[in-house]
Amino acid sequence: MNETEKEEIEDYSYIESELPEYLKESIKAFRIGYYKQFGKEYYPFDLDYEQLSADINTAEADDIITHKQANFLRSKYLQREMEWN
Repeated sequence: MNETEKEEIEDYSYIESELPEYLKESIKAFRIGYYKQFGKEYYPFDLDYEQLSADINTAEADDIITHKQANFLRSKYLQREMEWN
């Protein structure tokens, strides 16, 4: 595999480029919560996780994002092993 092929495979930024604002906020809250939980008990992280999962599902069900985008987000943020490409 040459460098161009690696770059094409590894650049998935386009998948997150046009997300609805509520989903962007949910991802932001999730990421902040994810790092807060290290070293101490941070109970709201469970809520952040569930909110992000619900927002991804809502955006997919409402056809705001594609099934591929939804599975990519689930795989990236929620660590769910999903076939998305």
